[in-house]
Order: sequence, then structure tokens, then C-alpha cells
Amino acid sequence: MKVKLKKIALLIEIIGGLAILISLVFVGIQLKENTVATRSATATATIDTMTNWYVTMGSNA
Repeated sequence: MKVKLKKIALLIEIIGGLAILISLVFVGIQLKENTVATRSATATATIDTMTNWYVTMGSNA
């Protein structure tokens, strides 16, 4: 009986380790996607600001 419980405990420990590894991979993917989205939003905001500045300068001329 003890051997069977040890095997079950080992199997559960392996499954837990795999679950943690999968979670870390998922977090890494989400972090990368968030970085791309943030950079895109920053670039869009910068372009909008520059466009507004050029429009303002052009209308004051």
C-alpha cells in the first residue's frame, strides 16, 4: 500500500510541476503580447500628437 501511495504522490507532484511550467509559458506569452500592444498604443499616441502639432502650426501660418 505504501508503494502505491508513493507512486501516486510522485505522479501528482509531476503533474503539479507540469502545470506550473505551462502557467509560466502562458504568462510569458501574455507578457510579450502586452508589450507589443503597449508599444503600438504608444506609437499611435505619438503620431496623433505630432499630427495635431503640424495641423496647429499649419493653421497659424
